[in-house]
Amino acid sequence: RVSAVGSGGLSSWALGSGAPRSSLELTRVMGSRKWAWGIGVGLAALVLGTALSFPLSAYNFRAIDGGKAYRSNEPTRAAFAQLLRAHGIRTVVSFRGTKRNNPLPPVDARLGVRFVSLPLRDRTLPSRRQVLELLRILEEAEPPLLLLDRFGAAQVGLAAAFFRIIRLGQDFATAGRALSLRQGTLPYGPQTEVTRAFRLYRAWLDRQGLAATRETLRRWAEEGYMPYGYGA
Repeated sequence: RVSAVGSGGLSSWALGSGAPRSSLELTRVMGSRKWAWGIGVGLAALVLGTALSFPLSAYNFRAIDGGKAYRSNEPTRAAFAQLLRAHGIRTVVSFRGTKRNNPLPPVDARLGVRFVSLPLRDRTLPSRRQVLELLRILEEAEPPLLLLDRFGAAQVGLAAAFFRIIRLGQDFATAGRALSLRQGTLPYGPQTEVTRAFRLYRAWLDRQGLAATRETLRRWAEEGYMPYGYGA
């Protein structure tokens, strides 16, 4: 039943006996609904964010190529040596640098593991020099190889994508799976800026009419890569 208040009072519409009887009451109801909706969206975002961040911070060890290359967040000191032994790792590349507050855990020298440090920030594009150095490391690294960053996500995702092209001969689409959510890498966001270098490589390939290969990747890094519009 729909009824209207006469002209002598404030106009309102009532839908049944439980509906608001004044515009003020209607405003309050709508406001409470928006408030409840906002809380619901906030809780959903919190749950989703927690679900997505858990594999990135708790345990994100994955194979890039079974027996040849792996990627991981930085393990605990207790687990690191065990991880190296279990997979026979010969080369470890860390993208966190060698600052005093984030050193690699000490490992028995008898394991014969080579450590390489190439600091890359997740919130900025790597420089041309850094990309060239990364390609050199991936080309020369003795397998099995382990790539490490804090979460096992952005920096190792970029390195894993390049590894798939350089060492496995994969095409761009297949190599790009290293940057998927299933591999622990978020597709967008401020902490994934470093991975945009891979999309810049794709844009360059399209302009040149070329396919992703070891040769075109190095040519792009040497001649076509322009982070933020300039070569560096």
